[in-house]
Amino acid sequence: MERQPTKAIVLLSAGVDSCVTLAHAINTGKDCTALTFHYQQRHVLELKAAQAIARHYHVPHIMIHIDPTLFIRATHSSLTNPNTPLESGTYVPGRNLLFLAHAASLLESMAASEIYFGAHAQ
Repeated sequence: MERQPTKAIVLLSAGVDSCVTLAHAINTGKDCTALTFHYQQRHVLELKAAQAIARHYHVPHIMIHIDPTLFIRATHSSLTNPNTPLESGTYVPGRNLLFLAHAASLLESMAASEIYFGAHAQ
């Protein structure tokens, strides 16, 4: 009897960390679904890049829209505050916890058993 690959959700922001994480999960034989979050971040190109990466790896891609007011107090983050100069590699407090909670909720409904997350050092 042939063993089915493990289903995994991979958080995909389109950054190097998450792209490498997706490639690793695929290379280890996981049946991956990419998960991206749209919270009206200023790096809109990130969303298009995530879609392109998922297409490149031939994996399903889910985009979840999150109410941006959850990050209203992240005034120092250039991703959420238009008055802060836009920089790469910015940090939004609590964002990853929220993303992981969504992924954990989706995990059961998709009959997946693993979440892959390539966290940036910040």
